[in-house]
Amino acid sequence: MLATPEVAKQQAWNMRVVTPLKQVDDLKPIASCIKLRTEFSGAGTAEESMAATAAMWNCHFANCVDKMTVKCESIGDWCSSARYMCGLNNTEACRFGDIMTLADSKLRDKLLEPLHEKAI
Repeated sequence: MLATPEVAKQQAWNMRVVTPLKQVDDLKPIASCIKLRTEFSGAGTAEESMAATAAMWNCHFANCVDKMTVKCESIGDWCSSARYMCGLNNTEACRFGDIMTLADSKLRDKLLEPLHEKAI
């Protein structure tokens, strides 16, 4: 679902981007519809960011003939709660479950082992 203009206005970065963009002559999007497919979607941060960007464009660049739309084609994540949240906002997207079942046991063990980092 595309974010409403009200949601886009709440995003602070939107306002910082609009002014420089309005100074560019014949600024046109390369596409009016962005079809998004994500793996490791999490709770849908990338999807919501794309929707907010499209809403910002539609709100501030009304002189364009085509409004920008975002269609989330597919989502997937191994975390069931993240999949659930992302699915709530992307009801029409093809939803994939835990792709870890496709990995062999050696790869699965490597992906699930704890990660230790040292500060430099």
